[in-house]
Amino acid sequence: MRLTSRQLLRVCLAGLPFLLFLLGALLYSHDKLDDPYITYRYARNLARGNGLIWNVGEAPVEGYTTFLWAIIHAPFIKMGVSPLFVSRLVSTFAGLALIACVLSPINQVVRSVTWRFTLAMLIALCPVLHFYGQSGMETLAFTSFLAIGALLWAGSQAQSHRAPWLLGASLCFGLAILTRPEAVLVFGMVALFECCLPRESRAKGDIWCLLGPFFALWLPYFLWRWHFYGYLFPNTYYAKHSGSRFDNLPLGLTYIGIAATQYFVAPAALMAGIFMRGDASEPRSGAPRVAVWPLLIIAGAYVFSIAWVGGDDTEAFLSIRLLVPTLPLIWLAQVSICENATAQASLLRRCGAALLTLVLCVLGWCGDAIFLSNWANDEIKTVRGPRAVLGAFADKARRLNRETPGELALWLRENTTPQSLIAVPWAGRVPYYTDRPALDTLGLNDLHIAHLDRHQRGIDVKMDPEYVLARRPQWIFINVEACYWNGTCSFKAAKGWKNGDIRFIELLRHRRDYVFVPDAPTTKCAFRRVD
Repeated sequence: MRLTSRQLLRVCLAGLPFLLFLLGALLYSHDKLDDPYITYRYARNLARGNGLIWNVGEAPVEGYTTFLWAIIHAPFIKMGVSPLFVSRLVSTFAGLALIACVLSPINQVVRSVTWRFTLAMLIALCPVLHFYGQSGMETLAFTSFLAIGALLWAGSQAQSHRAPWLLGASLCFGLAILTRPEAVLVFGMVALFECCLPRESRAKGDIWCLLGPFFALWLPYFLWRWHFYGYLFPNTYYAKHSGSRFDNLPLGLTYIGIAATQYFVAPAALMAGIFMRGDASEPRSGAPRVAVWPLLIIAGAYVFSIAWVGGDDTEAFLSIRLLVPTLPLIWLAQVSICENATAQASLLRRCGAALLTLVLCVLGWCGDAIFLSNWANDEIKTVRGPRAVLGAFADKARRLNRETPGELALWLRENTTPQSLIAVPWAGRVPYYTDRPALDTLGLNDLHIAHLDRHQRGIDVKMDPEYVLARRPQWIFINVEACYWNGTCSFKAAKGWKNGDIRFIELLRHRRDYVFVPDAPTTKCAFRRVD
């Protein structure tokens, strides 16, 4: 069967978002974040039969936030497959699945082919989705679960038989909460909106279809983790965010402000302009209207929750990692409103409006796209010429299943015994590759430090130097440049700002059982215990 030129064009256009997404994933792939290796350490202990624990022989502590990620990676680690490669593969499939869903009839929020294509292109071109999707973290998979769940639930409003849609949405939300605990906020609001629907809009069993698969997945997991770890929330919550929220609210608002200038301004301006013109309520022919305002309310609540806890550590996590899950929800509402506003326009005008919408959003991302690309592509920045660039990308593709342990981790593995306790402020790469007992000085994987009171504004500021010294680790690393120890620079110039770090160093100046090690392969302060 031969395709006509128009059919061939449609096939090519339908495949374009998938191709661009894969190219973007390759461009932004990197192995520079530390946190994925925290989860990999738990997964490796599970693969070895020790359970989801941090240090073998110690009390369990929930220092990871993504149960599903650890479960997925454990069997592959046991088989000797790179966990970073598995993360990239799963995230890529999650992103492609999201694009497929927005282009398919599953998407009842946006019905026009033109606007579905626009929505798919927004996902395919977004730099922060690619960056975190290829970093080893669970961000893109979590975002896809939430977005597909929201898509199914919103689309169910236009169906006469809603049960299959609600069951699918519930399953997606259940997988999302196994991936990250923030999903409970989104699911809770969806369930609330479902209960508020008029009785004539829902059948008697609809609410149970929405609740059933979610609780079947989440409740056994929650009861297990509460019994196993002993706390209502993950240890990372207590280490990072517990305490007075008003202390960190200014930091959270600043974080939201930075994100808004790049990712939220264009959608907000487009929607505001359409509402001011009164075009948002234009009917779409042949189909009942799907309300999108719940998606905006859910996204707004999610954004506020991130501001309330103080945002994110932007030195460790570039751009808007915590806000990524809100982007597809905002785009869904934005594109749906734009579609309704242009419902009576000619095809040419609809295509022009869709292109303008896409261009305005992409222009807002340009600064972030360049910054993230430069950060992820040290080996490509200096390459000149098309052939050399293609060669660099081909080499990058060949290295997708390779990890970079780092010089410090390899050095420590050579200079310590398997029983040596290492105290580090980086709980990921070094503990994973050294495979040594590790004391997390910021408390993500330590119950004592995590449950201390916070005496400084910021994220990851809980520290207890006296407690760490009492544990007598063989090596101690402090995230402050060594020039401060040598007296050749100030604490601020040494990139220090945490009260715990300066106290730690001053305590070590008066200790004879620890010596500074100038030849350690790090620019940070390194100390070795003198037996």
